[in-house]
Amino acid sequence: MKTTDRLVPLLGTAAVALFWGTSGVLVKRSSLAATDIAFIRTSAGAAVLLAWSTIHRCRGDRASVAAGHRMPAMLTGLLLAAHWLTFTAALRAAPIGTVLTGVYLAPVMIAVFARRVWQERVSGRTGLALLLTAVGSLLVLRPAAAGGWSGLLLIGTAAVTYAGFILGSKRSLRVVAPRALTTFQLVVAAIGLVPMVIVLGQPATLVRASAADLLPAILLGVAYTGIALLAYLSCLHRLTVTTSGILLSLEPISSFVAGWLALDERPGVIVVFGVILALCGGSLALTAPEAVGERQSPEASRRGPGAASKGRQWQAGS
Repeated sequence: MKTTDRLVPLLGTAAVALFWGTSGVLVKRSSLAATDIAFIRTSAGAAVLLAWSTIHRCRGDRASVAAGHRMPAMLTGLLLAAHWLTFTAALRAAPIGTVLTGVYLAPVMIAVFARRVWQERVSGRTGLALLLTAVGSLLVLRPAAAGGWSGLLLIGTAAVTYAGFILGSKRSLRVVAPRALTTFQLVVAAIGLVPMVIVLGQPATLVRASAADLLPAILLGVAYTGIALLAYLSCLHRLTVTTSGILLSLEPISSFVAGWLALDERPGVIVVFGVILALCGGSLALTAPEAVGERQSPEASRRGPGAASKGRQWQAGS
């Protein structure tokens, strides 16, 4: 594998993670309800990718989610909706850095399931990266810093749903093009959030919302959701799911900096130490020997070298 082929997905995922870390500032800049922000975010992201897909279709690219793969893709879309809803609600109760560091306990969950589902082997270096990430997150996750036990519950739910989204997306990416999958997921997420907006949100307030409240949510949808999520999934299909998850633990780094500079959220010494551990974990993941590429399962190995390529037919038209 060429050095550039190895570095592009690694650095791309790291860049997306650092970019996503600043999203909490936009959430806190808007006074809209958490459900309303999540709905606008998914709707705007879906609109951007639907327009992009329409342009590609006019050029002859018919990439889409086949009927046999729509149910798993639909499930990941609903998990994404639940993640953004709980993530946004958690940001209402706790500082940006605390929420994001807690959410990125997800890499530990991902590593456990990836080992069982895809037989991904975890080297000693990756194992150490996971340990540093977990310890760093736990140092930050104290009820007093997370908005109480309700805040911890929201953060925990956001972490679980995010882990489920990444694992499900990785499986779908074996047979579905990243752009088609991301577009489908965002459309499902937006539709799934409609009942939540009606029941838990403030529809009347949303209709009369000012530009100062709407623009941050729309920016979240266009840049942080539509474009950045597509970039992330495009990198995910070239990385092991464990490595991708660990790299996302870099997100709290930029979140603490953004919270400090934009919102004057100053972390304590213990929190800073936890973030440093997470950063060390992400740095180790960048150099792990199994960082790029998918290890075949024993069944795939027995089928022969051509078996793994059958699930990649979408790449020709992606």
